[in-house]
Amino acid sequence: MRNIMFYSIKGGTGRTTILANLSYRLFRIGYSVGVIDLDIYSSGLSLFFNVPEDALTIQDFLENNDIELDEFINRNFRDISGNFNLNQNLRGRFYLLPSTNRIFEAGPNISYYRLIELINHINGRFRDNLDFLFYDLPGGLFSLPLNLMNIINGDTFLFYKNNKQNYYSLIYLLEYIYENGNRIFNPNNKFFLIINNSINLNDENYRILSEYMRRLYLRNFSLNINESIFIIPEIESLNSNSHLLNENEANQFENFKNRFIEVMGRDLR
Repeated sequence: MRNIMFYSIKGGTGRTTILANLSYRLFRIGYSVGVIDLDIYSSGLSLFFNVPEDALTIQDFLENNDIELDEFINRNFRDISGNFNLNQNLRGRFYLLPSTNRIFEAGPNISYYRLIELINHINGRFRDNLDFLFYDLPGGLFSLPLNLMNIINGDTFLFYKNNKQNYYSLIYLLEYIYENGNRIFNPNNKFFLIINNSINLNDENYRILSEYMRRLYLRNFSLNINESIFIIPEIESLNSNSHLLNENEANQFENFKNRFIEVMGRDLR
């Protein structure tokens, strides 16, 4: 099983939209996929998969110490493949553990012991049952997502859209990983960059981002440039953050999905 985290410092980069569509397309071609929404302060994944408003979610588990972990996983991290009305021969399995869109009333002072316990339990229990386990991390430049990257122990996809604010925030993060990675991260786990819009390869911003990814590669925190940078042509659905791609739109997503399988599908399990 490959643990894969999707992370962005700023909103509007397409992180959740791409995660939802990639995991769904992998499921459609036969992979067993798990999706866990750890964006507990600003959840969006539930919108893509029609999670009922009264569903028990990660937020409920973190707020209520009376909810027993094993029972919570049994009831709520479940295979929802049948919800998509597809022929059994055309799909794998799709597990989802949501975090609803309501305000996380516990605020920043909660104990994250239960969150760590939840992650470790799922990683141990489903290690031999899933091909890919995706985590949608909280956005923003603060300690929680960085701590989660270390706890989850997997590969991280960083998201970029070509604007000044996103650019400088991402440069700051890449510099931080370069300077502190040996102290914080397992070198077996790599960082990747997804550029969610068309970009001129001669663009100065792209050149500098590529140089940072090359430096991470030399520090063993990335693969080479040809494998660690993914460029996705911006399309309407990825702009709108509104729904899963239909079959016509999915054709524009195909190259990314195929490259992802080529790079991340090695040595599964």
